Amino acid sequence: PKVVADADGVTVVNILSGRRLAWAEILQVTLRPGDPWVFLNLSDGTSLPALGIQPGLARHRALADARALRDLVAAHTPADQDP
Repeated sequence: PKVVADADGVTVVNILSGRRLAWAEILQVTLRPGDPWVFLNLSDGTSLPALGIQPGLARHRALADARALRDLVAAHTPADQDP
């Protein structure tokens, strides 16, 4: 599993599937206490698990990666769009 961000969006590769997302599709990045991995809340009303960021494997790294992904989403969200 992995999460790869670039200038155009994010690629999420989980165990059996992968999905390419444009920045505009990602509304929120969440990692709550007890979550097994990061979740991406999407503009279509669904949530996508991102198994590539798991606090159970390396908590400090997962928190840093989740923050970095949140910052990237915020940077690619137009100022007039409410996340």
